[in-house]
Amino acid sequence: MKRFFNRFSAGNTSENEEEKNDASTNVYSVSDTSSSNNNNFANNEKYVSDEQAYDVPDVLTNIVVAVDDDKHTRTLPLQQYEHYAAIQREYEDRNDFEGLRECQREQLSDPHSNLSEEKIQSQIALRRASKYSVFFLITTDILGPSNAPYAMMQLGLVPGIILYIAFGVFAIIGGKLLSYAFCRLDSDNFPLRTFADLATRILGPWSRFGVAGLQFIQMILNVGIILLTTGQALAQCIKSTAEDPKLCFTVQIFVWAILGMIIGQIRSLKDFSHLANSAVWMNIAICIITMVGAATGGPNYEVAWASSQIPKGPVDIYAVAKNDLYDRIQGIDQMVFAWGGATIFCEVMGEMARPREFVKGLIGADTLIMVVYLFYGIFVFCYQGQFTYAVANQGINQYGLQLASNILNIISGMLAAVLYSNVGLKVFYQGFGVPDLKFPKLDTIKGAIWWFVLVIIYWGVAFIIGAAIPQVASLSSLVGAVCILNFSYTLPALFVFFLIVQDDAGSLDKYDPLTGEVERYDTWKSGERWKRAFLLGGWKRICMKIFTFILFLCGLTLCGLGMYGAIESLIEAYSDNNAVAFSCNPSL
Repeated sequence: MKRFFNRFSAGNTSENEEEKNDASTNVYSVSDTSSSNNNNFANNEKYVSDEQAYDVPDVLTNIVVAVDDDKHTRTLPLQQYEHYAAIQREYEDRNDFEGLRECQREQLSDPHSNLSEEKIQSQIALRRASKYSVFFLITTDILGPSNAPYAMMQLGLVPGIILYIAFGVFAIIGGKLLSYAFCRLDSDNFPLRTFADLATRILGPWSRFGVAGLQFIQMILNVGIILLTTGQALAQCIKSTAEDPKLCFTVQIFVWAILGMIIGQIRSLKDFSHLANSAVWMNIAICIITMVGAATGGPNYEVAWASSQIPKGPVDIYAVAKNDLYDRIQGIDQMVFAWGGATIFCEVMGEMARPREFVKGLIGADTLIMVVYLFYGIFVFCYQGQFTYAVANQGINQYGLQLASNILNIISGMLAAVLYSNVGLKVFYQGFGVPDLKFPKLDTIKGAIWWFVLVIIYWGVAFIIGAAIPQVASLSSLVGAVCILNFSYTLPALFVFFLIVQDDAGSLDKYDPLTGEVERYDTWKSGERWKRAFLLGGWKRICMKIFTFILFLCGLTLCGLGMYGAIESLIEAYSDNNAVAFSCNPSL
């Protein structure tokens, strides 16, 4: 597989040789820069110091959705993006950042370079993160193993372990594919910041609406899930049950929605980011408390009966579950949900000094997360068996430990919810509101008024989702199937497939960097162009096209199956009265 990735840019040697020769005569070629610059920044100390190497960038809290408001930059030829990206990657690979800046300043006189001195300085300030930053950021964003024991319960130990590892490996592959596409198209001239930006350049301007819309849906559903789980946590803290409801459950959810409407008015969460990053330590503390509670207190039979109508009995630990098909699919959805995090990968790479190193940080983070998920999931399931609850800490039986874990869960959950709402709204506001709907910019008074109104609406919709679908497992399964699976597996494969197909089809086209124009050798009406698209590049490159296309189809298939499992689970929950919309009785 590694050889496949390394051959991405190889293509057909004979046909690409002419392109390389053309590039060597380009006025912006790397060779034009004095070789004395090569060692000036060999250690890249100016851009990523030892101190900064471990700083986690404020990607989630300082998101820039639309770097260029000019709609023209969304519809440029693919070769123009690749031209400037290739120049930048070569300098970055050599750690010659001083040479890169000199090359970019030579480009200032070129009207097609889309550069200014101000833009160069802003990119220097932005691109400071390293692979160590990626490790910490991805770990902070993804690590949340509360549903790992439930996934084991739905599938059994053997398929649970195998599939957790498989989804983790393919999450790394998806990240590698995304990194490849990003590095081929991103530069200081035309920076990439989001999934929607990447989709626009590869699939066309129309795709940004679908991808950004899917990202927005994921964020608001995540907030709805958090409101539901924090409402359940509050119910357990005050010992509110269906038989003795101390406070209406819908009101318990609404309380947190009101708090989110207040905190969510903060437009820039830069100072909030370090507090938000502490959520990973809270999650680890919740895991430890849950494992102690599961090992010493046994299952919480009341929660198991209230949520799934499982009667009290001996704990059953099994290698392979005998559940219905949709229950097992729901377990798979839980695993997919646990690996969610790819939605911010473009933002992460956009803040890296050397984006090619993203995969190194990703492999380290995903390996650690996989070990935590497996250990935690197996441990809790082996003590609680079929009584394992979707939010594991709420399924332990000792009130003191349950109270402590629920308090931590409320704090970390609300921190995450505020971040999700901030990112989700900025995806809409800065990605579509400002450039397409002529909304005022956020740093103006009118922008602040618009933000105030949209935050209220956003949290109001999230409250309706959480209160109307009071089934954590089913709701998180739906998010995993519809959103997270596509961002982690389906879309990266689709991006790379279309990118290499377009590159090979246009291998005989001539791009002039001085005019920014492409002279096409032929059109898509020609059979030869289609032949080059699918058969050019040697057997390894052809195998990569087949692999990415099959991975894309597998992602779509799992998306359909996951939606089926989640919807069937919701139907069963409502038909058995396990879930009642806007009820005063807690759902556990």
